[in-house]
Amino acid sequence: MSRFLCRVTRPDGTESEMTVEAESVATAVDEIVAQSLHITSLVQLDPPAALPPGDLTHDPVSLFATGLSRLLQSGLPLPQALRTLASDASSRRFARELETLAQEVESGKSLADALKQRQRRFSPLFVNLVAIGERAGRLTDMMPLLVRHLSLHATMQRRLFEAFLYPGIAILFTIGLLLFHRAFIMPQYAQIYDSMKIPLPLLSVWVIGFMRFLPWLVLGGALAVMGAGVLGGTAPGRSGPLAGAWDFMLGLVPFVGRFRRSAQISGFCSGLGTLLYGGVPADQALAWVSDLMLTRRGRLAVQTLREQALSGAPLSDALSSLPFFPKTLGWIASAGESRGHLPSALLEAATLYEQDAEYAVVLLQTFLPPIAIVVVAIVLAVVAIAVNFLPLLGLMGAF
Repeated sequence: MSRFLCRVTRPDGTESEMTVEAESVATAVDEIVAQSLHITSLVQLDPPAALPPGDLTHDPVSLFATGLSRLLQSGLPLPQALRTLASDASSRRFARELETLAQEVESGKSLADALKQRQRRFSPLFVNLVAIGERAGRLTDMMPLLVRHLSLHATMQRRLFEAFLYPGIAILFTIGLLLFHRAFIMPQYAQIYDSMKIPLPLLSVWVIGFMRFLPWLVLGGALAVMGAGVLGGTAPGRSGPLAGAWDFMLGLVPFVGRFRRSAQISGFCSGLGTLLYGGVPADQALAWVSDLMLTRRGRLAVQTLREQALSGAPLSDALSSLPFFPKTLGWIASAGESRGHLPSALLEAATLYEQDAEYAVVLLQTFLPPIAIVVVAIVLAVVAIAVNFLPLLGLMGAF
């Protein structure tokens, strides 16, 4: 059974919000229509059923949120739910943390205050959302929204990793093969060519010279990538001195720029919609959501958005005025504001841009493997021809 957040219009014209449990979207719609209600928006609170099981199993926090949501919905008291999760935790360390959480909650401390002392594991958005649910007495309703947000983020990260896994292995295999050739095979050929005074073609001279410097080039490239990651601030919430340049270079990679932008917009909509649904003021919600943005440009855009919201501008107008956000998102927000259902509209937009990010990943998975194969084949063919065959052809021609 899945849970759906629904905005409806009653026969007397009043609007209200309700939560429906149903096996599918179609079943949920049928149940609501049978009550003579008009549906204005319908958002699935639980993670979509089509998500593969591996999306959340590698993240203890996501597993914790999913399990806690399910146990609270079943009516289990919070301390007992925490102890149940501790007994099923994947690591002893996390199990001890959950057991300590249960003891602190039993002693009278709120779950949010207990989580706040462990912010290395639980993000500020996670802690604040739990605090909102506890203050409003709606923790059971807020947890599915948090699970949905974590699900979207975990799915994006996993699919991007899968897209680059095969090309990355192919590139590392090629570099390893070239280093092996440079260390054990090329010196023997070079010794033969020198002893027989064989004149080398220009291509062979260039390739042999490049191969001699290959270890240093590999070392320099690895250090450059590591340095760019540290100085560029690639993790969410970081802003190193080269963050803007690093984001710009990643944006030039085919399909990667589209994926990063759509993934950020999806996370932005999911996080902001979840917080607004929990009753957080827009300015405070935007301050928390800025930490979710993957790039420095995204964080600056959310900060500018917050400044415009504080000045009294409608969120839809502020979104439309910033080039970072798609115009479509401004229209969706405008429609949500006009209906008084902005949180639901943002959650629907999160799903829309998640699908666009998935499409970019599909393109990456389609084109990157054959491109990697072609590049590897060309590099190995050039090295083999230049080092092994061209000098031998020249030797045979001399006779």
